[in-house]
Amino acid sequence: MSQPLAGRNAVISGASQGLGLAIAKAYVAAGASVLMCARSKMQLDEARREVASAAGTGQRVEAEGADVSSASDVTRLTGRALAIFPQVHILVNNAGVIADGRLGQVNTLTPPGPTSNPTTMSRIPARMPPRTRATIPQITRIAA
Repeated sequence: MSQPLAGRNAVISGASQGLGLAIAKAYVAAGASVLMCARSKMQLDEARREVASAAGTGQRVEAEGADVSSASDVTRLTGRALAIFPQVHILVNNAGVIADGRLGQVNTLTPPGPTSNPTTMSRIPARMPPRTRATIPQITRIAA
């Protein structure tokens, strides 16, 4: 099986279920090491075990409970990512943050206020390898 992400490291928010969990599984199957984060530590630990069961030799599957709407949690998550991985190559910002009944802007790396979710992305890209060409997926869900 081809492993186009071998040697790459990814941080995935909202990774305990749904799309985030599916992305973590797909990245590991493609050879990446992953740091999964979500608010529910219990659910996240179960998801990590599931994803880790598919990891190969040399791949890491780690988990960190974090709420990406909390600056202190994001600081801790960033520190953990940089302690685990020498470089972060891929970020998947899949966690939604809604406050005051409205969704904030998610198309910028500078958060306009507490209703937006690019907090993780505003801290980790500075630590990515120099001259890295990367796509940083920003996944947004809007429910009625």
